[in-house]
Amino acid sequence: MLITLFMAAVCGGDEREKDRPVELVLDVELIEETKAPSAKEVRPYRRALATSRYRVVKVKKGQFEGKEITVARWVVWEGKEVRRPKVDKTSPRELSLLKLSDSREFRNDYLVDEIGDKNAVIYLEAARPNDPKKTDEGDSEKKS
Repeated sequence: MLITLFMAAVCGGDEREKDRPVELVLDVELIEETKAPSAKEVRPYRRALATSRYRVVKVKKGQFEGKEITVARWVVWEGKEVRRPKVDKTSPRELSLLKLSDSREFRNDYLVDEIGDKNAVIYLEAARPNDPKKTDEGDSEKKS
């Protein structure tokens, strides 16, 4: 099932985002992830998120009682596709997370969700891509 949402309360990179405390730190194992759309596919939006579902291995900070968690990750940032290292499904990795629904400052971004669990509370990976406008040359493709 593919669900594409044009979010009214999703992340936007507002300055306040940097000041928000991380709500959860978990060790997780990847179960499945939504295919990331290209920057062209999400136009006219300049930022897009895609969901992943993880098995919770350990809660390191915060409170979480479920066995699985749905997490949104940045896949397009300021019109450029975000490169993500390949995730090893067999090894736990640490994620720092913010609750997406509590974030009124995050507006008008594009979310692709093939996981489709309507009852899931979606969290956001706290780490966000560097803003391409703030790098020396702009985007990494020019440097390669």
